[in-house]
Amino acid sequence: MKDNGSLLLTHNPTIQCHLDQQICLPVLICPQSLQDRREISGLCIYKPTDMIGLSATPKVSLADEQVKIRVWGLPPQQPATIRAWLKDEKGEIFQSRAFYISTMEGEVDLEEALATGGDFQGVLPMGLLWSLKPTTPFFRLIIQRWYVTPGVQRYPVREGRIRGTLFLPPGEGPFPGVIDLFGGFGGLIEFRSSLLSSRGFACLALAYFAYEDLPKQLDILELEYFEEAAQFLLSNPKVVNHGIGVIGVSKGGEIALALACYLPMVKAAVCINGTNAVYGYTLTYRDLWIRGIPYQVSRMEITDLGLMRVSSLMDEARKPEHQGSILPIEKAKGPVLFLVGEEDQAYNSLTFAMEAIARARNRGKNDVHLLSFPGAGHLLEPPGSPLCHVSQKGRGSPPNLWGGELVAHCTAQETSWMEILRFLFSHVGVSKQSKL
Repeated sequence: MKDNGSLLLTHNPTIQCHLDQQICLPVLICPQSLQDRREISGLCIYKPTDMIGLSATPKVSLADEQVKIRVWGLPPQQPATIRAWLKDEKGEIFQSRAFYISTMEGEVDLEEALATGGDFQGVLPMGLLWSLKPTTPFFRLIIQRWYVTPGVQRYPVREGRIRGTLFLPPGEGPFPGVIDLFGGFGGLIEFRSSLLSSRGFACLALAYFAYEDLPKQLDILELEYFEEAAQFLLSNPKVVNHGIGVIGVSKGGEIALALACYLPMVKAAVCINGTNAVYGYTLTYRDLWIRGIPYQVSRMEITDLGLMRVSSLMDEARKPEHQGSILPIEKAKGPVLFLVGEEDQAYNSLTFAMEAIARARNRGKNDVHLLSFPGAGHLLEPPGSPLCHVSQKGRGSPPNLWGGELVAHCTAQETSWMEILRFLFSHVGVSKQSKL
């Protein structure tokens, strides 16, 4: 019979990158039964950079032979965790782990390296194998967590040039309307909209590029497109007719602020780790034309792990030559809520939010609010979502570094979500003037 097992290296680049990020490099090993041989095969490393490697030599050996396990390409004196796991013929899972510090050359050689903790301590090259322990639980319980509650209706939207998905709560309504925008990767993302609808909002998940017949790249942003989407949402008899809210993250947060500034039907905006100015693209609306602050590609910063800091491309909006690109937040018809992760490694989002608030206050607008979360990163999602520290748009581009410390980020998601619901209900909910 054949058992399945694997080795896993977890690298925590706290020193070099000032992050609490873990990058997992799995190596698959397939141990055979003891009748003939024990096989270690199928080396497969997933990593953000070719600098880091993990090897087991030999890949095929007898059970009494020592296997040389080695890691290379780490930053000097870097904490690293190596894990092993095994599934036996009964499906039982066995796991082990050990903590190491890389050499000045960025290597961990288990024949020489001292395990400082985990399941054993000392120089024990085969410790990961003989310290394997069963992990099968005594009791097992399956729970279900949904992004949509029973009764929520989902409608694909192909109205004119509008592309998206409308979610309506169960019942007759009317429900407060919200447009939901995601960031610079484009496409159509629905999970936040379906959850908002489950909490009582008529929510339109709106795509604005890189989806179906929409533009592939975000070169020109026509606010008329979003105005049409808002009018479409307000025309639904199940939607409160006095105005809508908008919520966006990253580039979507920037657009949400622009909509609040220029569209009169936008009564409230939630900007999650967005900017206070137009970046990259050209924004147009009727006779308005705003040239975005160009990205400084020549200043692109790539970390030692091959990760891109988007913030390195973004020039300061406060410079005199960029004043025309700053969004006039004082023109917003309703309140604006900025949600900021202070460990955001993609945007200088705290600076953007504070500059927007200062501009608003200087011009007599006082209903602009900031919730700032120490340790939280760029991608603040609904509660229960795992921290996404790094992701990649495509094979041709370097992975983006988003940042965030695990506990701080995930607790911030819990707090921020409740504030989002409270804010939107307070400012986009049923008004006394609405016809019920």
